[in-house]
Amino acid sequence: MMKARFLAITMLVLFLASCEKAIEPAQTDVPPVRSDLRLVLFLIVDQFRADYLDRFEPIFQNGFSRLKEKGVLFLDAHHNHAVTTTAAGHATISTGTYPSRSGIISNRWFDRNRKTPMYCVEDDNWPLIDVDASQETGGRSPNNLQVSTLPDWMKKHWPDSKVFTASYKDRAAILLGGHAASSAYWYDSGIFVTSSYYQSKNPLWLQAFNAQKLPKQHFGKLWEPLPVNVATKKDLAIVQNNLGWFKSGFPHALGGRQLRPDLGFYKSFAKTPMIDQYLANFVKELILQEKIGQRDIPDYLGISFSALDIVGHEYGINSPELLDTLTRLDGIISNLLDFIDQKIGLNRTIIVFSSDHGVAPMPEYQKAYDLQGRRADDLDTICWQNLLTTISSRLGLEANWLLTDFYLDYQAIKETGLDFEKVEKVIKDVLEECPVIKRIWTRADLLAKSKDPFHRLFQNSFYPGRSPDLMPQLEEYQITTGRGSSHGSPYHYDTHVPILFVVPGIQAAQIKKRVKTIDIAPTVADFLELSIPKHVQGNSLVHEMSGKAGHQPK
Repeated sequence: MMKARFLAITMLVLFLASCEKAIEPAQTDVPPVRSDLRLVLFLIVDQFRADYLDRFEPIFQNGFSRLKEKGVLFLDAHHNHAVTTTAAGHATISTGTYPSRSGIISNRWFDRNRKTPMYCVEDDNWPLIDVDASQETGGRSPNNLQVSTLPDWMKKHWPDSKVFTASYKDRAAILLGGHAASSAYWYDSGIFVTSSYYQSKNPLWLQAFNAQKLPKQHFGKLWEPLPVNVATKKDLAIVQNNLGWFKSGFPHALGGRQLRPDLGFYKSFAKTPMIDQYLANFVKELILQEKIGQRDIPDYLGISFSALDIVGHEYGINSPELLDTLTRLDGIISNLLDFIDQKIGLNRTIIVFSSDHGVAPMPEYQKAYDLQGRRADDLDTICWQNLLTTISSRLGLEANWLLTDFYLDYQAIKETGLDFEKVEKVIKDVLEECPVIKRIWTRADLLAKSKDPFHRLFQNSFYPGRSPDLMPQLEEYQITTGRGSSHGSPYHYDTHVPILFVVPGIQAAQIKKRVKTIDIAPTVADFLELSIPKHVQGNSLVHEMSGKAGHQPK
């Protein structure tokens, strides 16, 4: 396995050298990298909306507030692609490219060759290490990612640089690290795991850490909120969620009526802010054991906190649960920054803080306050169930028409003898009659010129061969899940995220200029004086931060 991976990485480096001819940044104008720089730290908080930094400022102490006070914050930062999901967001941040070029269009897509769904980091060639076969969900690797990442560029420039990532989610950890990462770790059934893509066996320190089974300390205990006074909750628009939307609010039990911690308990544990603390404990051990940031070249550490996303999906952005998750995460980040300052030095660290996407408010909350919002209902279900019948009626004959959601069945359409463009147009029209759908974007739509402000966003999400033939744009503030909230739309509440850089020697500032998450990777690369590959579509923001020129894509 190790030999195979060595060959794979060797081929990758050769590929990057031959096919990704570097664009040299204007290094005479870019502030020189400090010789004592030891760490590039990416702090990604899953589902952190840009407005959270201001909205929840009263409960932030020394985590998010410290980043805001020390860093350069871009106030109008957005994901500039339509399908705002975890995988697409993390890949965009690490590569400086849109999903239309990275190939990571979403968490999953339909594989026409296999005629089955494909998970974004699925790869059966690289099974998980030391995971019970009954629990294993398949192998994992970054091989579905079609371009290189910032940490890959660091490894190319400094071959001995260490690159590690960690998250609750495998896709977050893997896509933050790229192809040449030393290792990526994620949560699975109470422990942290990785795949044989990175190593042949788990290091002894990981085995010892996992043997502690730290989540067990929460077995038999309730998730109860940290104290926040009633007036502050009101100011923060936090409302009790026992208004018929949920059976009950706090406190919450972890797991069910089991006598000892089992798989169900460990899954339930991961749906609380305690998973973020567990991740932070793991990261500290990772830093110590792998001696990250201890040499005269910079290492890379990518961390993605996931509890906010899980809680936000379940309870919504105005829930006491979300408030408690943010309160705890603020303390977790504060403590982690203190640890890194002690072991490495924050004055030797470049920090990037951002998010993979935002989230929509709960429709029930919106309606309660006379705001726009709708949850899909039975009419939407019936519309979908009648799709094939309605399409066949319009076209005058029966056929399958669709392989699965929004993917056309090319063979079935060919066998009808009908004109493909006509069939596509009829299916598009029928879909657009469903109440939840605002517009269907076809390949022809995306190739044509358009003044529609969402045209470019859907272009940036479209990757031929992976993307559906019919890309749906839902009505604004529409939620298709049965409860809770969601994301994935091209609207501001899903695209608007924080972008914040803490760079030694660069003064704190708040900048109103509209920027994109594809700008993150080239900006850090410019500060590191790295060669930037041709595939990068983002602009360096060095000029906005320091007044010096930086990389601009050709």
